[in-house]
Amino acid sequence: MTFVACFALLAASCHKDDDVNTEFKGLSGTTWTAQQTLNQIISTDMNVSMDMTVKCTLAFTDNTKGTLTVVDSEVSYMMGSVLQEYPAKTHTYDFTYTFDNTKGTISTTIGGRALSIPFTYSKETNTIRFSLTQAMEEHNMSFTFDLTFTQK
Repeated sequence: MTFVACFALLAASCHKDDDVNTEFKGLSGTTWTAQQTLNQIISTDMNVSMDMTVKCTLAFTDNTKGTLTVVDSEVSYMMGSVLQEYPAKTHTYDFTYTFDNTKGTISTTIGGRALSIPFTYSKETNTIRFSLTQAMEEHNMSFTFDLTFTQK
């Protein structure tokens, strides 16, 4: 009788492992990364262009707060040769967010401006997507990155 009881208990606990819930549980405690490089023509007369690369990390600390870390680097070219390479800069911004398991909004302040950044989550690809504009006041230009974040 003891053997039958042990076997029944073992079979029941193994069955529970088969029913593991893989449903999306939200963003709290997750970290996501994205990277993109864009090229922009500065002067067609002198054949001058600039590459700007951003590496972003989203860290959702709980159900309403997180941090956005942006590492940006720039390289300018003239006639295909490197004109100037700017050192990478790291910026970290605290944010609050709302999220309904498919879309949300990140609220933060960047460069003294309050921003509201809408984002979407795809369950099928397990990615987060949003656009981020990096202004470069010293060059009087900006880059808009359409970022796709994957979970770390």
